[in-house]
Amino acid sequence: MTNISDIEDHQFNHLFLHERMDNNKDKEEAYLIDLINNINDNTTDKEYKKLVFAMRKKHKVVPGVIILNYLYKKCIQNKTIKPNKHFEKFNIRNETRATSGITQITVLTSPRPNGQDFTCEHNCYYCPNEPAHEENNWTPQPRSYLFNEPAVRRANENKFDAAWQVWHRASALELCGLPVDKVELYILGGTWGSYPIDYRIEFVRDLYYAANTYYHDKTEQCSNMRPRLSLEEEIEINQTTDVRIIGLTMETRPDHVTADEIKLLRRMNCTRVQIGVQHLDYEILKKINRGCYYDDVKRGIYNLLNCGFKVEIHLMFDLPNASPDKDKALINQIFRIEENGEYNFADPNITFDEAKYYPFQSVDWTVTKQWEDKGEYLHYSHEDLIDVLIYAKSHTPPSIRLARVIRDIPVSYVYAGNNVPNLRQLLEEDMKKKNLVCKCIRCREVRNKKTDINNIIMNIREYDASGGHEYFISIESPDKEIIYGFCRLRLSPNMGMILTGGYSRDKSVSINKDEDVNLFPFLNNVAVVRELHVYGNMTPHKSKKNDSQANSPRESYQHRGFGKMLLKEAERIAVNNNYHTIAVISGVGVRKYYEKCGYALNNNYMMKDLDFYDDVDKAAWFISIILIIYCVGNAFFCMCYL
Repeated sequence: MTNISDIEDHQFNHLFLHERMDNNKDKEEAYLIDLINNINDNTTDKEYKKLVFAMRKKHKVVPGVIILNYLYKKCIQNKTIKPNKHFEKFNIRNETRATSGITQITVLTSPRPNGQDFTCEHNCYYCPNEPAHEENNWTPQPRSYLFNEPAVRRANENKFDAAWQVWHRASALELCGLPVDKVELYILGGTWGSYPIDYRIEFVRDLYYAANTYYHDKTEQCSNMRPRLSLEEEIEINQTTDVRIIGLTMETRPDHVTADEIKLLRRMNCTRVQIGVQHLDYEILKKINRGCYYDDVKRGIYNLLNCGFKVEIHLMFDLPNASPDKDKALINQIFRIEENGEYNFADPNITFDEAKYYPFQSVDWTVTKQWEDKGEYLHYSHEDLIDVLIYAKSHTPPSIRLARVIRDIPVSYVYAGNNVPNLRQLLEEDMKKKNLVCKCIRCREVRNKKTDINNIIMNIREYDASGGHEYFISIESPDKEIIYGFCRLRLSPNMGMILTGGYSRDKSVSINKDEDVNLFPFLNNVAVVRELHVYGNMTPHKSKKNDSQANSPRESYQHRGFGKMLLKEAERIAVNNNYHTIAVISGVGVRKYYEKCGYALNNNYMMKDLDFYDDVDKAAWFISIILIIYCVGNAFFCMCYL
């Protein structure tokens, strides 16, 4: 049996390995080379697994996926072997992380941004505020987050440095065999708008810098790394670099969605905003000291949609003062069933694209935990919670993606409330027994399923939203059970306009009346594509249509023209509604894609003139007239001479 060294960090160029390594590297390399030499175009999944067992027996070593990928990269660098696509497509771990078409990386902001002693100026009673103590290495945590949550641990290990968080997480994903060239970044930690502006700009700058320099050699304390440039310069570089940021998501409150905040978000090329709604019942919100009510949510969503952002909301069930009936009433207030049997939005002021359904959990360092310690029990029964969550999932419209159904809080923190970490899986099993289904996007994603790619339909769902009209254009299977991709198009007479009102954070005064502000005049009378997404195993941006299948043993639905089909349909709808310009709120890393589709950069949006459609229509009309005249003349000529 091979001796095992102590756990230590191993670094090679841009990769960081946090695994046990065998002392006898020669055996592992021989195993790898032998494995690669026995794989060919015709090797199946089943044959590969048999081959792996045979190699383990032959070489007396059992290296896992991560160590094999690390050695593979190192051997290529040392020219011991050549790149082998067959090995790459089989040696994958956690493949589902890339089946949504992108690779997601989550980073957290500092608990002490530029020395500031808070990360959220509010005090919601259910929200943890973990102080410095021995178990977290005497480091306080960003508001709402706990030290032992996976992403939070990674942030602590990297001292909350934005670039190092990206480098280490991308390295871990690459060593799992996953592509990291199309990255969607999620920024968590406290309330984004509560952080100092200069800290926020520097943090986001460092995210782009991390992507732009990911493949640079980081040995010798990064002594060979280039200096960090300005935010705008790093964004410019990211358009054509190897690792591209195709989406950037921030987390804030609805009452923080102000004019200045939106301008800064767009300067950073933020494309999605997560906002905590939690509930719409006034008494429940008052009980938890939320300080953010229906009108704030209505205004925040209005402002985000009319600037083209994708909107993700958080809803919390089982809150203090709530009941199963009140939580079901919340769902009924937001969603309604239509004549075709599908659910849609009931309130045009509360619409969104993604949601997280979070059951309330009592944890340490919260006011609600103090209530529990005094003998108050704040939760309804677990059976009632299951019933409410099933009700919520089964009522969710097919245009919404349920990103999460429970929060990833380790059970050790949970004092009361849900303590079942795999609750979503159990819910789906329970729903299946009851012949109930969730029609949300996540439950219908094609992922790596084997399907008939030629048997698809284009479906269009519509709904009113914040004074405008939304089109959810999707490519699906005929039974609508599988979704391959979709496009969100917004047509609004108030595009580029936002509402200012409610609580002014700068002046600390109450503004009684909402007032329209023309924040982005260049979006006035412009149709806006808020999202374009194609699902399936993520295909690197350098791949061509013909070799997208070759890069994965699973089904890949990217680079098949679905995106262009959806975009053309959005343009057609815009023209039919008398729009002459269309815009896309595009991530930096996909700007080149839109350029190929005829779009050009304008004020950090990709925009396209649609007047050519009118020219095409006029040409078609002119040709039709000529053909009619020709046919009539030809018929008259024949009658005269017969």
